[in-house]
Amino acid sequence: MADETEPAMFDALEKALMPLNSARQLAELSGIGESTLAEWRGTHTGPAYVKSGRRGLYPKEAVLGFMRANLRECKEASA
Repeated sequence: MADETEPAMFDALEKALMPLNSARQLAELSGIGESTLAEWRGTHTGPAYVKSGRRGLYPKEAVLGFMRANLRECKEASA
């Protein structure tokens, strides 16, 4: 579970993810397109996945870790 300093934005995703998720499930839950996930698998830039036959399955902790590691905070522009 998230610690107190981490934004609560990942709470719903954490609750919805299964231990292993197909690309379709992950796309539906996260809003990341299936084609983006496929591209990331091809370029080894997205969340870690388990190769099962022709499918890539995404472990819950790998997805959450990837999302947390890639969180960027935007600061307000000063006028």
